[in-house]
Amino acid sequence: MRESVLVLIGVCGAVGLCTVMGTLPGCSREADETSELNRWAEDLASGDWDARDAARTALRRAGPRSVPSLIPLLKHDSADVRSEAVYVLGRIGPPGYEAVPALMDVLDDPDVRLRAEAAGALWEIDPDTSEESIPVLIEALEDPKWWRTAALALAAMGARAEPAVPTLANLLDHPDTLARDTAMLVLRSIGPAARAAVPKVRPFLQDADPSTRLWAYDALWRIAPETRQECLSAFVSHLAHDDRRVRGTALMRIMDLKPRRLTSDAEAALVKAMDEWPEFRFEVAVMLVEAGGKRTDAIVPALLAVARDEMARERSEAWETLVAVGPPAVPYLTDALKDPRLVVSTDLVRTLGRIRPVTSGAVAALIRVLKEDPFSHTRAVTARVIGENFGGRPEAVEALRQATRDPDENVALRAQLALEELGHGNPRED
Repeated sequence: MRESVLVLIGVCGAVGLCTVMGTLPGCSREADETSELNRWAEDLASGDWDARDAARTALRRAGPRSVPSLIPLLKHDSADVRSEAVYVLGRIGPPGYEAVPALMDVLDDPDVRLRAEAAGALWEIDPDTSEESIPVLIEALEDPKWWRTAALALAAMGARAEPAVPTLANLLDHPDTLARDTAMLVLRSIGPAARAAVPKVRPFLQDADPSTRLWAYDALWRIAPETRQECLSAFVSHLAHDDRRVRGTALMRIMDLKPRRLTSDAEAALVKAMDEWPEFRFEVAVMLVEAGGKRTDAIVPALLAVARDEMARERSEAWETLVAVGPPAVPYLTDALKDPRLVVSTDLVRTLGRIRPVTSGAVAALIRVLKEDPFSHTRAVTARVIGENFGGRPEAVEALRQATRDPDENVALRAQLALEELGHGNPRED
């Protein structure tokens, strides 16, 4: 009993010491952080815009720790301050779950902007609140000032925003181009669940504004996937538009669509776009390969440029795509074997070995590397690649036999192992 009393006294003493003096490290740090977060919350409610910007960033970075300081601001007299708190809570996302009940109360705020922003924040924190949020956003869609806030929140919800489709379809009648384009953006994000809006989208395919036409086609193929080919043809035709911005938008739409087949005219238009938009040359080249493109004169050099760049993040994807090109890539790859860099030459060797069906050009090129390359490491890699891929070719077996007499011991060993794996015994005893 005496020990229990002493322990209790010790705990109470520590708590009292922490409260009065703030000297215990854990208590002190927690108190300091709470105090700092409360100061940031005060700055968020201040009239100093620079202080607000700094507070917004600090509170967001603090994540769930800042939620207790933000919740009281949801009842602030100023709608702007309430809006700031809603914004930060939305950016915190799921870790801010503690704020859900308070944000639910904001759905009844007299300010339509706050209601729409709170609905969007609730979605960011807990998507299961969409049943309560979506009716609020549908109502806000009809507000002449804050419809865009509601539309963007609905766009983030994807197919769950299906109940908003009739209202979004009506928004397509809005006299403002931005409103119509935004409505199509949201319908696009809803996808097939927005199929009921297709009759309202189709007239915009003939709109005088090319940007609106592109928005309409983009929405259409995502809502009605069976229209992909129709939409692809429209995007390709816009690659020839006089306005460079329209051409660029059309190219982005085609890249999003990821076509699985292309006409020769469409491929020619995309090859031309590769020259106009060099920053997208690699992505377009990959897309053309996936669509069965035949223009290897444009595709392979674009892939090789990335594959041979030792700093490119897409190097591995470039080599894989070159393998997918198949035999038409072989002449370009064999010519690239002249590259003096060791890492590039070995990658080229491995890629040539993987291309199917095997071509005489690839076999001859790798035999030449095995015999003549100045780097012993490259010759050793080549011996292994030849053994793994070309073992059924007599000329490949003969090249491996000769390589067992390579002056470099590692190359000779690799060639010998390759022959043994092919069932040719110990070539040095033949």
